[in-house]
Amino acid sequence: MKIKHLQYIILCLLVLNACNDSDQMVYDCPDLELNIGDECSFEAPDRQDAITGIIDENCECVLTHDSYDCPELQQNIGDTCRDENDNIGIVSNECICLITDVAQYDCPDLEYNIGDVCRYQDDTGAWYDGVINNNCNCVANDVAYDCPDIQQNIGDGCRYQDDTGAWYDGVVNDDCECTS
Repeated sequence: MKIKHLQYIILCLLVLNACNDSDQMVYDCPDLELNIGDECSFEAPDRQDAITGIIDENCECVLTHDSYDCPELQQNIGDTCRDENDNIGIVSNECICLITDVAQYDCPDLEYNIGDVCRYQDDTGAWYDGVINNNCNCVANDVAYDCPDIQQNIGDGCRYQDDTGAWYDGVVNDDCECTS
């Protein structure tokens, strides 16, 4: 009986030794050098710290419920949220979706205040920065431009179209033209 037990141990050691190539690790997700279920982390644009997750069967780092500030909402403090009536709010420090008061805006339909920066399109289809006026319209900013006709300054980036109709990035020159 001791010989069979000893043979079994030797066989196990040989198998383990043959499979234990320490120079080459085998991962479930070789590109990540991680296995399914391993802890991972990634940066999120709305947070200063890294978010912790786990590697799933698709070799992706997915959030775990404990990665959220408010796991029951599956959101973080400061995130935009919606209540049961589809009202927009912000997740509070107490993990409650606090609805923002739409009436707090000077222009509630636009969700802007008078003087806020906005974007508007002129008759040619070009887009410009503007401001919200007292009538809740996005209008040209009354800033003095080097080139008021195109509402830009010399040296500003611009887009121009060549004779073939192709668009290119350019710079506003001293003649207030957009050139390469």
